[in-house]
Amino acid sequence: MTADGLPAVSVLIDKADHPSWTAAAHAAHAPALGRLTVDPSPANRAPAALAHDLLYSLGKRLPQGGETYGTWADSQRPAWDAVAAWILTHRISHLNVCRTDHLTTDRQKQLISLRERCGIHLTLLWHRPASPVLNTLLGQTPHRLIDTLPRPVRSWPARNTHQTAREAPDGKGPPNQPPAWTTRSGSTPRHGRTAW
Repeated sequence: MTADGLPAVSVLIDKADHPSWTAAAHAAHAPALGRLTVDPSPANRAPAALAHDLLYSLGKRLPQGGETYGTWADSQRPAWDAVAAWILTHRISHLNVCRTDHLTTDRQKQLISLRERCGIHLTLLWHRPASPVLNTLLGQTPHRLIDTLPRPVRSWPARNTHQTAREAPDGKGPPNQPPAWTTRSGSTPRHGRTAW
């Protein structure tokens, strides 16, 4: 935990762009257990594109057709507000983002803002060697760099088909507790910097 109570950002440096890193992140996707993995749409630099990708990974869709579609598709603020609302509603505590190095600087900053706003543990998969761009992005944000695969795999337990959001990991004992940030601050989201 950092001084402000947020988990440090984890940055997985996958210099060789090995498929097993992405496979491990995908295997960790379990929204019912508070873990979300998003693989951003390729070549999509629209302002709200990453927000839409996050909503889709939660199984949510924005209105289609009619006059509202263009507004949702192009407006960052409503899309990111929807993302934050659904993350808090579903008690997502950990967000893994693949191919973060391919995102624009603005999209990367939106992820950092989402971490602050919702109090989530953010893991960024950086599929190339660390660069000055990464150092600039994380300049004022507490973070840790990880460059070996076994460590992230241990922190991302694979989905257990016998585990539900209401039972403990071993199927015995009391139900899983909500993320610490919900018990510490009620259901009120954190209000840090907002990049959208």
